[in-house]
Amino acid sequence: MKRGTWLKLTLVLIGGAACGMEAIAQTPPDHCWVKYTYDQAGNRIKREWWCGVPGGWDENGNPKTLPANAIGVRAYPNPADQTLELVTDTEIQEGEAVIRDEQGRVVLRQWIRGLRTQFDVSDLSNGLYLLELKVAEVEYSTKFTVAH
Repeated sequence: MKRGTWLKLTLVLIGGAACGMEAIAQTPPDHCWVKYTYDQAGNRIKREWWCGVPGGWDENGNPKTLPANAIGVRAYPNPADQTLELVTDTEIQEGEAVIRDEQGRVVLRQWIRGLRTQFDVSDLSNGLYLLELKVAEVEYSTKFTVAH
């Protein structure tokens, strides 16, 4: 190989490594992503939001990656009749909840605060619904049924 070719190759490799290191340095330490689980036939059976540092461990040996539901979101009763109650382990300063019907239309939108929030579902028809929560950077969704 010619001397100039080696120089160009070296510069390309050093430049590529520098750009890669810069991209890694700019990756936020805490971020969220979707993790899918599949059955043996290849069908997607579970979708979870995970937040934290992928593959990271704290000083006590605990993983820094947790399911987004580790904030302790529970919605009950399921099926719901008159009200659906949302309970969280950590107090929510400000968040938004949206309930969608099976066609994806928004049927209820409500701001949420605190540890408990109730949704009046008495006017909703029987069927399957999706409760979507957005609190700061974390998004969470769960399905529930209304049965009167």
